[in-house]
Amino acid sequence: MVFMSSIICNIGQVELENEEWQQASIEFQKALEIQEKKLNGAVAADNDVLLATRENLAYSAIKYGSYDFAKQIYKEILYMHECSNEDAEEAETKRDQTKRDELYAKEALVMRNIAFTHIKLYEYDDALERIDDVQETHPNLRPTTKRKIKRLKSTLHYHNTKYPAAKELFLRTITGMGCRSGWNNDILCKCGGETDADEIDLRIVMPKRPSKGTKMSGHKVSFS
Repeated sequence: MVFMSSIICNIGQVELENEEWQQASIEFQKALEIQEKKLNGAVAADNDVLLATRENLAYSAIKYGSYDFAKQIYKEILYMHECSNEDAEEAETKRDQTKRDELYAKEALVMRNIAFTHIKLYEYDDALERIDDVQETHPNLRPTTKRKIKRLKSTLHYHNTKYPAAKELFLRTITGMGCRSGWNNDILCKCGGETDADEIDLRIVMPKRPSKGTKMSGHKVSFS
């Protein structure tokens, strides 16, 4: 089954390369279901596999517009990072500042991704809260990044307080109600064309494709 999950993940990676986002998401979901049953999340190597598969799953969901599903997966990833806080505390005890900062930076990156999904779902209050969490968690944000975050927060405050146009109000309503497609489990958050939310500069919180594929350390099967 572990071998099968590696093959499925490889198929998912090919789908990502071909920009077949929805199909890639389906493949990563299949692989994750197998891995959750067969791998032990308490083992570091297995936990890395589960994290990597989730990261690719969330990214593929983002690319084809299933923002609510991506948010759910990113929250699972954040929880897994938070459960590793003991490692950060141990690193702090040993005065290993670099390791501790690296752990918190990874956590802050996931928070940025979650903020992105909140914005796409018109959940501006939640997005602002997550961005605040990023600023509190990340050990050393660059000055340019801080300025971009400040501009984004200002824009979000504006969109959160202004009265939306009719089209955006309609989209916010069906998104908030959880109106879903009859063909799949995706929330209908892309219908109706452009909205004011598209005017927000999201580059600072835009999720990036995971730089590394899953590697099955400790197993005979490996892939990237």
